[in-house]
Amino acid sequence: MKTCTMILKSPVLLVSVVTLCVLFPASVYPIGIGTGVGGLGTGRPGADDENSRFPIKVRLEGFLQYMPAVSQRPELDVVTLGIARYGEQYPFVVVAIEAVDLPRLTPRRLLGIVKKWQLNFDIVGPEDLLSEVAQALPGTPLTIVGFLTPRKRIFQLWSVEGFGFDMPDRERQAELLLKKEPESLPAEGSTEDD
Repeated sequence: MKTCTMILKSPVLLVSVVTLCVLFPASVYPIGIGTGVGGLGTGRPGADDENSRFPIKVRLEGFLQYMPAVSQRPELDVVTLGIARYGEQYPFVVVAIEAVDLPRLTPRRLLGIVKKWQLNFDIVGPEDLLSEVAQALPGTPLTIVGFLTPRKRIFQLWSVEGFGFDMPDRERQAELLLKKEPESLPAEGSTEDD
């Protein structure tokens, strides 16, 4: 309190402080002043803003390309997952989405942030995780966890899990998907004996 009184009494210090505040506003500081992620009174966007530089841990649950008819879960939305390394884009049916560390960021608001972009989730990460997404069969249920940085519009993969949903007869579906072999075509000139 004595420091504030001293600044207000000294015109030179007061002018210096005001000049510094005008030349270097708090919105350009790399860290906020105060308690919140965005800082108290800094004018900076918080972690839940679409221009935030802070990564948001996001958990996506859904189905790659389409949702099978056997699923009992309602669909929230369809987003586009893109893997620039492979030059591919995949539709993803979202049945659940959450900001793991920011409970105040609702699924609707989180989807609102990513739906503004043409490519909703630009996925980057380790090769093994990227290939799990890229090689998943259509209709595969996936749980994807990663860090979304809204300002850069990238989604850094953390983990990918398949077959995580409780669906009727999901074990049988998984067996059929894994054991499915391409049908062999009959050779020319041969007849089928059944």
